[in-house]
This record gives sequence, structure tokens and C-alpha cells, in this order.
Amino acid sequence: MSGKRVGVIGLGSVGAFTALELQQRGYEVVGFEAFGVANDLSAVGGDTRLFRRLYREGGAYYHLIERAYELWRELDKRLPTAFRECGALALVPEDSDYARDLEAYANEFNIEHEVLRGDELHRRFPQFTSCEGDVGYYDPCGGFVRTDLVVRDAFDRAEALGAQHIEATVTEVIPHQDGVTIRAEDGNSWEVDRVVVAAGARTTDILPQLAPYTRPRLQVMTWFQPDAPEDFRATEMPVFIREGDGFHAYGAPTLDGLHVKVSGLTEPRDAEFDGIAYDGQATLDDLRDCEATITRVLQDVHPVPVRTAVYPELYAIDRMFILDWLDAGQRVFVASAFSGKGFKMCNAIGELVAKILHDEAELPRAFSLTRFPGWVVE
Repeated sequence: MSGKRVGVIGLGSVGAFTALELQQRGYEVVGFEAFGVANDLSAVGGDTRLFRRLYREGGAYYHLIERAYELWRELDKRLPTAFRECGALALVPEDSDYARDLEAYANEFNIEHEVLRGDELHRRFPQFTSCEGDVGYYDPCGGFVRTDLVVRDAFDRAEALGAQHIEATVTEVIPHQDGVTIRAEDGNSWEVDRVVVAAGARTTDILPQLAPYTRPRLQVMTWFQPDAPEDFRATEMPVFIREGDGFHAYGAPTLDGLHVKVSGLTEPRDAEFDGIAYDGQATLDDLRDCEATITRVLQDVHPVPVRTAVYPELYAIDRMFILDWLDAGQRVFVASAFSGKGFKMCNAIGELVAKILHDEAELPRAFSLTRFPGWVVE
């Protein structure tokens, strides 16, 4: 199929890497993005995303995570600071499903890690608030990815190989015998042989048939001022997951030497779009939630966030990815609903999507639309 014309709708994390991988395989890629590549009105925003090899979500993600780790390390050799391998700490109650899931994953896939408790946990990582009965699972291969840097780089490389970038708000894709018609809000249209829809939270605007199986959500990210910022640098502090009684937070070390990122302190809320825009403001209730919870996560930080940002994400109703053909003719492929966990492996997902289109790989069953009762291929 090399040389075929493929549209990629959405040039965020997965879309940019899919475009690169397809272009490298000889496809003629036409990328569509409403705001510009690596824009701050998408799930690319927020500076960083966590990477972990020790992953509680289960074996369906194992091969993607391991491949992503290889690809991030390769990228960091060419683009220093793209991936920072500072370790990852999951700090959770020892008698919890989270702890049991981590143990099971580590044992099944032989993942290198350390288990820390009590004084040793506090000595190694004094930045964190821990309670009696907590246990820390330290993954030395964890770290963070610089979001806008790696997405921009991926599509820059695709463009250097000949990929085309069109700034347009796509509203419809129509498969037919000869290919796919892509239509935009401004009335323009394009013809391609196949299309990959990787439009994140706005996927259901283009593919409304996915609405019963997905939910667009807004996630509030927050940054705090530590009393001693030097203790919160990547040389001293890992990325982290913190789960306790009634809360789940995650974060990364300071990038600017002043502020530490902690997210998950507020509940995600449903996203409501006005065209392609959404309400990107944190609410007073969000700030109160942060103030009430941050001391249960980190020590010695000012409890009121100094920066907030709100980003959209598409969640599947079962919180698993959607990677599948939408039609029997295999013209329209959907790569979406990454449910808050896709960025860490977006490079490997992009590679997998390209391999599927190029007949190098099979669809992963765990991410197929056929798992949803009532789904019918068009």
C-alpha cells in the first residue's frame, strides 16, 4: 500500500507520530489540525506527561509501553530534554487494589522496581506526604516526556519527508468505493485513500457514532510553589502517582526551577464545546479542592496553585483505548479515546497504527470497537 494518500485528522500526540510513521513508510500524508501543531488548546498542553514501565492498567498495554520506552530513549539522544528518566514513584496504601495490581504486573512482566516503606521511603523521597500503611513502588525507568517539544518534532520530521499540513476544522469523513472525502467547516473538501481520525476529545464531532461509547472530559492541571524548589528538581524527585483515601494525584518535578506540577486534585468534568472552543478556566471549587488535598500529597508547598490549566481528553466508557477500523471497507481508522493515559506511549501507538495500515501488524483485540455491545461495523 506504499504511496497511498492518507489523511490524518488531529496532529496532537498520536496524530503527529502516526503521520511521521506513515510518511516514513512511503505514504503521502495530509495532516489536518484546527489550531496548529502542538497547540495549547488540546491534550498536548501542560508541559509534561508521566512515563512509567511499572503500569497497573494491565497487560494489554505492555508491548506498547516497552516499545515507547525504546523510542523515547532513542529520541532523547537526538533531542536532549525530550525525555527525562528521573524515576517514577507510586505511593499507595499497601492493602489496596493499586498495590496488588502493581505487584501482579511486575511479577508477570519482570519489571525492575524497588518497594519502599517507612523510614526508607521518607529518607529517599522526603518531598512526599506518606501515612502509616503506605508503600512506595519505585520504577527507575520512569520519567517525563516534554509534550509540545516531542509532538512538534514528530510532525516537523514528517513535513521534512513530504507530509502536508492543512489548518482546517474537519467536520465529516465520508468513506466511499474510491476512498474517503474529508469535509471542513469552511466548506472545503479533500479526497484521500484512507483516513486516520486522531482528534482527541473532538473525535465525536467528526464521528458521532462513537458518542455512546465515549465521553469528552476536562482535566485540571495545577502547579504549586515549594518552599525549597531545589528539592523538587528532577535530580532529587521522581514523577509520581499518589493514591490515598478518596483521592488520586500525579505529578512531575519542576521544569522552571520554581513550580512543581500536581494534577488530579480535582475531579474531571464533562467537556462542553462551542464549536472547537471550550471553557478552559479552573473554577473556585477546583482551587478549593486543590488547597484541601495538596498537603496529603506533598510536603512544604504553598497550598494555593500558582498556575492552572484545563485540557480536554476523550475517555472510553471502559477507559480502554479505541484503535479500530470504522467501516467494513477499511477506509476510516479511529485512534482515540486514550482516556488520560495515551501520551506516555503515543510514539508506539503511532507506529502501531502505521503498521496496521501497512499490513505489518494486526489490530489489538483489547482496543477493538467490537468489545462494545451493540457496535456494528458500517
